[in-house]
Amino acid sequence: IDCEPVNGLYPPETQALIRGAEVLIVDEVHTVTLPWFPVLGACPAGVRVGMSGSVYEAHSLPLLEAFFGPVLLHVPERVLVAQGRSAEPIILMPYVGSLTRESKEFDAVYMPAVVRNETRNELIAEATEILAGRGLRTLILFYSIEHGETLAKKLVGRGLRTALLHGSSSIQARKEAIVALADHRLDVIVASTIFNKGIDTAAFEGLINAAASKIYRPNDQHH
Repeated sequence: IDCEPVNGLYPPETQALIRGAEVLIVDEVHTVTLPWFPVLGACPAGVRVGMSGSVYEAHSLPLLEAFFGPVLLHVPERVLVAQGRSAEPIILMPYVGSLTRESKEFDAVYMPAVVRNETRNELIAEATEILAGRGLRTLILFYSIEHGETLAKKLVGRGLRTALLHGSSSIQARKEAIVALADHRLDVIVASTIFNKGIDTAAFEGLINAAASKIYRPNDQHH
């Protein structure tokens, strides 16, 4: 559905789809925002299903419940693991020190402590190489394009078959990279946070969160 109205009106095909819908299914429902509200309000569908892997992260769960009703089924990840539908992860959180001073300016901390932190970047490259040596294909998430370029260069220097993707990469390039990874023609995809959600592939066997876009102290109430 095209959710962006032009001069207050939706395209004819969108209006026809809304008027004729008897069942409405919305994936990634926790991402529903203001442009969707007129569509959800105008759709006469009596059966509405919202699906999400993280519905409780919705900006306003009561607002979603106004359009879809209450959460009826919550399947914990441990249940999916037990059923063999999800892999049981092994999670490692190495500590990387930094000489960066605290600052109220995000970039004043993020750039030196994360993007240009040579020790941290070398650890990421080393971990990726270890995973590749075990035959595991890896997704690395980054926040800054400079960071992605730095990591991709390090990985290529280590002989790893690497694809770098970000918001400027075409949809076709993203699809080709995923297919290449699935076919074992790539070892690693270094992607911006466009790969945070909505990626449907079983090819990734390792995940490295290099983005660190949320920085907090242990006693912070919000992080």
